Amino acid sequence: MRFDSWKRYEDALDKIDKLEKRKKVLKDHSKIASFKKEPEERRQRTRRLIEKGALFEKYIEQHLEENQLPLEPKDAELLLDVFSAFFKANQQFVINKWNDRIENKKSSTLDEG
Repeated sequence: MRFDSWKRYEDALDKIDKLEKRKKVLKDHSKIASFKKEPEERRQRTRRLIEKGALFEKYIEQHLEENQLPLEPKDAELLLDVFSAFFKANQQFVINKWNDRIENKKSSTLDEG
């Protein structure tokens, strides 16, 4: 009777070990699959990141350089954190200003055309 219990215990441990190994293999396969995203999706994401970074440089860094404030990447993150807090506190104001700019742009485009 004691032998049966020990045998079941060892079998359970073996089963757990096999399942953990299988879990690791599946996790590794999942990582590989995520790295092998469609190349077009990766290119589009890279393009968006570059465009947004360029806009950040155009509208933010330019003004900081005028005031002789260098902006390293870690500083950029802190600055964006400050902007994020401002946006959260003044979300409706920012959205209203954004919508005003969109409307102004549309009306100036219509006036030109």
